[in-house]
Amino acid sequence: MQIIKVYFLILIFFLQAEDHIASEPRIKKLEPVLLPGRHKSGI
Repeated sequence: MQIIKVYFLILIFFLQAEDHIASEPRIKKLEPVLLPGRHKSGI
């Protein structure tokens, strides 16, 4: 169980670091996937 807990903490740390460093490019990359209708219409 301890290994899983450590892995989870590391995962959260990297996700937070990624949010601070590159949240904008990641959101733009995911936007077509999350909002396909909006992306196609070009709004």
